[in-house]
Amino acid sequence: RRALLRSAELGLVACVRAVVEGVAWGRSLLQARDEETGEPVMVWAVRGGRAAVVDYLLSQGADCAVRSAAGLPLLSQAVTHWREDVVALLLRRLPGKAAVEERDAQEERTALGWAALWGSAGSVRLLLEAGADGQARDRHGKSAQDWAREMGYEDVQRV
Repeated sequence: RRALLRSAELGLVACVRAVVEGVAWGRSLLQARDEETGEPVMVWAVRGGRAAVVDYLLSQGADCAVRSAAGLPLLSQAVTHWREDVVALLLRRLPGKAAVEERDAQEERTALGWAALWGSAGSVRLLLEAGADGQARDRHGKSAQDWAREMGYEDVQRV
């Protein structure tokens, strides 16, 4: 299990494939979780910015509704780790607009809100192009535009 998690984080697609396809019970590892954090292999791959591994895991049926230990959905996890290539991949692969509008449990913030808060103009652009609601507000009553303005991210405000 640990080898799969670490390989996913490091982007070692061949290793991930070897573990998943190389043993009879390998497919059950698609839902494997780290013993310390409880985070699934998909979160490790997203956080590591490993688009090829994320793509492979999705193609093998990995659960795309998993969350990080902090309660962030996959798309928000990709945004908060500055993984625009993974954001783009998830937007192509995740089903429907629900994934774009999915909120984290604690802040009730969408991926667009996180992207604005972190100043990721590229992710903001990708999310808006995918139909993200620019008026969505988090538990603080703030929209993505509010966060961009408050944080002084002029490039995000221009998107």
